[in-house]
Amino acid sequence: MVSDKAQKVVFFSLLLVIITSYVIFFSTQANAQDEWWNENWQYRQKITVDENSGTTLTEYQVRLLVDTSSLVSASKMNSDCSDIRFTDDAGQGIDYWIENNCNTLSTVIWVQVPQITASGSADIYMYYGNPSANSASSGISTFLFFDNFENPSWSSEHWTQAYQGTDGSWIIENGYAEFSSGSSPGAISLADGIGLNDYIIESKTMHVGSPGASMGLIARADINGNYYHQELDQSRLWLYKFAEWSYHNLASSSVLSVSGDTWYKIKFAVSGAVLSAYSYEHDAEISASDSDFSSGRPGIQVYSQTARFDDFVVRKYASIEPTYSFGSEELFDDTTPPTWDNQDQHWNSVDLGDINELEAYGSDDRGLSQAMLSTNETGTWTEITDGTYGSPFDCSGSIGPIKTKFDWLSTSVAEGSTIAWKIRYIDMNDNDAYTDEMRFNIKVSGTPEQYCSDDTLYGECSTVLPLYCDDGDLVDNCDTCGCSTNLTCIDNECFNVSCTPETSAACGSNIGLCTEGLKTCQMNGTWSECVGGTKPVNEICDALDNDCDSEIDEGCLCRNGETRQCNGPDRGECKYGISVCENGQWTECYGGIEPLQEVCNGKDDNCDGNIDNVAGANSIESTHCQCYGGEEPKKELCNGVDDDCDSNIDESSECCNPGETRDCGTTLGICEKGISTCNNDNLWGTCEGGIKPEPTEICGNEEDDNCDGKSDQYDPQCKACDNGEQDEFEAGVDCGGPCEMFCFEIPWLIIITAAVIMTVIIIFIVYPAMVRRTIEVGTLE
Repeated sequence: MVSDKAQKVVFFSLLLVIITSYVIFFSTQANAQDEWWNENWQYRQKITVDENSGTTLTEYQVRLLVDTSSLVSASKMNSDCSDIRFTDDAGQGIDYWIENNCNTLSTVIWVQVPQITASGSADIYMYYGNPSANSASSGISTFLFFDNFENPSWSSEHWTQAYQGTDGSWIIENGYAEFSSGSSPGAISLADGIGLNDYIIESKTMHVGSPGASMGLIARADINGNYYHQELDQSRLWLYKFAEWSYHNLASSSVLSVSGDTWYKIKFAVSGAVLSAYSYEHDAEISASDSDFSSGRPGIQVYSQTARFDDFVVRKYASIEPTYSFGSEELFDDTTPPTWDNQDQHWNSVDLGDINELEAYGSDDRGLSQAMLSTNETGTWTEITDGTYGSPFDCSGSIGPIKTKFDWLSTSVAEGSTIAWKIRYIDMNDNDAYTDEMRFNIKVSGTPEQYCSDDTLYGECSTVLPLYCDDGDLVDNCDTCGCSTNLTCIDNECFNVSCTPETSAACGSNIGLCTEGLKTCQMNGTWSECVGGTKPVNEICDALDNDCDSEIDEGCLCRNGETRQCNGPDRGECKYGISVCENGQWTECYGGIEPLQEVCNGKDDNCDGNIDNVAGANSIESTHCQCYGGEEPKKELCNGVDDDCDSNIDESSECCNPGETRDCGTTLGICEKGISTCNNDNLWGTCEGGIKPEPTEICGNEEDDNCDGKSDQYDPQCKACDNGEQDEFEAGVDCGGPCEMFCFEIPWLIIITAAVIMTVIIIFIVYPAMVRRTIEVGTLE
């Protein structure tokens, strides 16, 4: 046998192996997640994506809202988001597409997450902070299908006709797909499909001019021109089924505000028999159920108007979209020092007892936070200050020429000598990460040396020569000495002039309604106010450029006095109304009739082109019950017609054909079945023949008299007496009256005999066995 010591050795060895494996595994995982994807990117954030539908999602497109404006403002991200990248938790790059403009509070970015386990989560990373990066945003790589219609030849190869009416045509140009429709619809779908039956379609769409009848997305289009249709018309969101060249309304929203020449983002999802449509701008959603079309291609459709589409997307389906959360920002810890672009000395000789402006050039485009320090020959480093002399100079981001000032007031250096001076970079995030120095030899001067224009010392040259001074300092006045560079001497004073006095020039603009005026240069070298001409005013929505910015009526929804159709359409009982433009905004709709709920009245109340296409009575269709005689559904009667309009006739169990017979009654207990015959009213008659149940149970005859499946003492009608006997009715009744069941008292002799037998068994059988077992166990031990 194995000894206790050997067992303990094996046990603790196995335990050590398990613990070591766990440590190695989790250390590897931590290192994999901590490893930086690319050192050229300075920042990243972890994004945790949670799965909510209970289904594992693979290569699923997740919609993120990112505050890029804050990152751009902090100089951490390029203004066009070209440096955004995404990776999975293993550092592998994943596809993404930036939907709308960068530098906004809610930039929409779609990311294709490799896998999210059912009811679990997945971690991805967003990298940014590389000024030299080019955009990698790609809708084609991110989605099942993507078309922004920027390449007409590519688009024409991927779309095909799904349905074409008698007029209208499709064109793809200027970055969108447009259909100019007459009085019939036109639809196109993907030529090759996507290989899935369940999917989500999204697109931007626009009514060109006044909103017309309809525009929207189609799903499960087949070769016969049948499909499901999501529609956004001038006032509502709709779901239709287009089958055998006609529309069948499935659902509609409440009244919405829809304008012309305005982009709207719409979505259409199909999964099994469930259809749903959504408008982002209106936050409106409708849904319906239909199982006629189980597969087919996605596409777009327009009916009775001109409409445009852009950024058409097909993506994978999930019943509940994943949610996500951002982690804290991480900074790449780089130990590479910055570099100097130019090590030349960029200043003149400095003065004792003065604050001297100096220049230095550096280069570092990683967006890190650095500062610069300076020192003289003593080796004591002090912070360089900015131009206002007081705060440390922060060299974050790309470093260009740095003009800074040194305080030499306390420097004890002999006039005319030269000292060594150095400038050093430091990393403000980690002072030990890197440093880099630049050395200068600086001459220390006393009184500024004065030179004449012929380079001889002042006083040794002709007095008629104008006097110039070191660094542009005046000795007498500018009439004799002149001014420093970029300054002009006017009336013996130096000015930073922008013009020549007593000259004039045009001012203002000739753009829009504006005309140029005239400005005059004053004696101090500055321009006067612009005089004359026409100046810009606020835009007033009159088809003119009032504010002279080369744009007409920007911010206006319409032009004053313009009219457009509203409500409607002119179909069925609906009529268009009129809306008038006032102050650049559309007024409420005057006149017109909006769609109403369809009723059985011989009219097209919901204006979908079909009369009484709602449930009615007395007629059966293959898909639904049509109105007949202006009646609404009612309770099903046994009359040979479909009264409740569920496509079934006389489905009630009480309905029958005259003369028809069936069994009736039961065979429980003493009962036997009889026969029921259908009468002339199509109803079953009374049950004839057989044996019917008694009204109450007869206790004591051991029969199930009331045919309820229980006899005598098992029937709740027969109750027990207080003395243990059983009577016919209520409990608690003494058996002094007639007892129809057998009544008896329990013999006490039987009870005593049983007790004696049990005592003998315990004393002579059970107890000796327990004693023997105890002795055997003790002996073994």
